[in-house]
Amino acid sequence: PEITIASEVQLEKYRSLAPVALTGGQLFAPALVEPKREEGFQYVVFAATLDPNAEPKRKDWATVIDADVANELGELPQVGAMVLAARVFVPSADRRELVALDQRSGKVLWRTATALISSMAVDFDSAYVAGTDDAGQLVVAAFAVSSGKRRFSQTLGRADVTGSLVLAGEVLYVGSSVGELLLIGAASGDVLGRVDLGGVVHDPIVTHGRVFTSNGEQVFALGVPGAAATR
Repeated sequence: PEITIASEVQLEKYRSLAPVALTGGQLFAPALVEPKREEGFQYVVFAATLDPNAEPKRKDWATVIDADVANELGELPQVGAMVLAARVFVPSADRRELVALDQRSGKVLWRTATALISSMAVDFDSAYVAGTDDAGQLVVAAFAVSSGKRRFSQTLGRADVTGSLVLAGEVLYVGSSVGELLLIGAASGDVLGRVDLGGVVHDPIVTHGRVFTSNGEQVFALGVPGAAATR
């Protein structure tokens, strides 16, 4: 299983920009690298084998995702790598593309345009993103893991994504800046429910048949899609 940690990793000239993924004794992370030439930075993804008794000292591979990137750290993705089905998934430097790489070699398998990525989730069939498009609409989209082909794209109204996109069973959960917890069918993209929580929705947590989340003032527990919220 994949474990994501929020710590920064420094390896040779590579310094991670976002949470790194740990799986199968390897870590995977996006990084910003200053090349020897004077044409901007490179946005790369690197992999390194872990030694339980020491810090990683060398990379297994590093792949340039975008070259000639301005050194604007605040504008670069804060969305970390995700690993599943022998693939590593990352956003592009401008967060307008989803990129899939081969886990063993680092080869780019596909990249596809999407809304400005704020959060991701993956299963063995699809990679999911939540973000905003150029019109300010909150969008949840799914892409085939094998090819990057778009499976659905659901527009959900003017709002920003707040917190993480969470996949549990056959349902995607995502919070919005207008106070709604949105429930989306992972297979169809259909809207299964909208729960008004009266404030900016924080990361949902799904456990023991309930969805727990907060609006910053209250904690809510929800049951199956469409159930009413309880405090």
